[in-house]
Amino acid sequence: PGLTSVTFAASVAAHVDGELRIQNSPDIQTISAPMLQNVGTALEISGIHDPQIVSFPALANVGSELLLTNNGIPSSFTPDFSALQHVDGYLEVTYNQGLDTLSLPQLTHVGGYLEVGWNNVLTTFSAPLVDGATSVEIAGNPALTTFNLHALNHVQLAELAPVSKPDGPLATAAA
Repeated sequence: PGLTSVTFAASVAAHVDGELRIQNSPDIQTISAPMLQNVGTALEISGIHDPQIVSFPALANVGSELLLTNNGIPSSFTPDFSALQHVDGYLEVTYNQGLDTLSLPQLTHVGGYLEVGWNNVLTTFSAPLVDGATSVEIAGNPALTTFNLHALNHVQLAELAPVSKPDGPLATAAA
């Protein structure tokens, strides 16, 4: 197999001035940056076949876009972005076949669009402190039962596609 783990040790600076992209490395199972606090522009995690640990527990700010896309077959994973407060560009969470829960409890600002789509097993998306985005699109998440954007009070465009479980409507949606 190829590369199976990407870990940024405590000795690595808490800041990445530019981009951090981990892409198209299907054998990676662990991505961990326990001390990383800021990414200057983009953070992208895409094309990871079986992520088991995706952990950025100290990350507070992303200067541009945060992309979590095309990850997670066959097992489920729950990334840790528990300290994330600001994404100055867009936040895109799409086509993650093993993503079951995404909780962003400290996120208050998304400067661009917020898209959560086509995550087959996603049951919970929660970003209760986000107060606005240029647009919000939630579509194609057939297992989604809890969607929490409680503080959202301004958005330029919202596109919430009808989402239903095979046995009935979405259980709880709060926006």
